[in-house]
Amino acid sequence: MDHRDLAFTPALDLAARIRRKELSPVEAVEGALSRIEQLNPTLNAFAEVAGRECQGGGKNCRSGRPARRRTSGRFTASRSASKTR
Repeated sequence: MDHRDLAFTPALDLAARIRRKELSPVEAVEGALSRIEQLNPTLNAFAEVAGRECQGGGKNCRSGRPARRRTSGRFTASRSASKTR
């Protein structure tokens, strides 16, 4: 499946394809990251993209293991400024 096709596929359909093993979670994440990398310089929609962390989560999902959760009990947030016109 082409990365552009992934971008316009509803999330429920992506999930169904992953369950049927027609698409791997890694491919889905790589498709999203590719699209962000392609369009973000123009759109400036993301302040920070944590690509490596996303890819690691997809690999855990593919192996059947749950992704590791942070259990510090604290929320972390990054500041971002939104543009108003």
